[in-house]
Amino acid sequence: MVFNKEKWTAIQKLQKGRHVTSYIHKPLEDLIVYLLYDTNVSADVISIITYATATIVAWFFYMGFYLRAIILAYFVGVLDGVDGKIARLRGKPTIIGKMEHVFDTMYEYLWYITLIVSLSSSFGKDILLFGMTWIALDALVKQTYNIFWLMTGKPLRVCGAAGRIITKIDSRRSMYMIHIFVWLLLGNIVNSIYTIIAHQVFTLVSYIILSFKYKTMAN
Repeated sequence: MVFNKEKWTAIQKLQKGRHVTSYIHKPLEDLIVYLLYDTNVSADVISIITYATATIVAWFFYMGFYLRAIILAYFVGVLDGVDGKIARLRGKPTIIGKMEHVFDTMYEYLWYITLIVSLSSSFGKDILLFGMTWIALDALVKQTYNIFWLMTGKPLRVCGAAGRIITKIDSRRSMYMIHIFVWLLLGNIVNSIYTIIAHQVFTLVSYIILSFKYKTMAN
């Protein structure tokens, strides 16, 4: 297969995510989109594969196959980017895409719950309390971000240089997987829950400060 520079250049223009993890996923995302460029594979097909794979990740977490879960979770993140790029490339609205955030939230929380249950069975019931804190903070962080957007019609990254930096490193599913992967390599996966919670608190406080700063500047 001869490399087509024009197609590759077009694919680079499809990038939407600005988070640091978006760039971790980007090389493989772009390669997959390039290979699918001239096919009839739709974004909806990619989405179905993504959700099926995400279900397997949840099963791996529940069974304690943590490394397999993390590796597959990375590919879920990649496919999650591929479906959006395919949709933008084709210029066609997708059926599943309209419900994307709902489905994403469902499998995200399924991952967290299955991991927490698995860890609690091995390391004690205290993990359940920290796990519930993780889930509650995740919901609160998302809600804080969404409230700012609803009130201003703009994402938090509009809050100057600080806003752009914070929204590149804020807590979210892909960052949680990095926490888990690092602590898994270090031999103490339970600690990932504590560092995830710390990351969430940092994100939440940063969001609140940025929101007040933006409101003050607007007034």
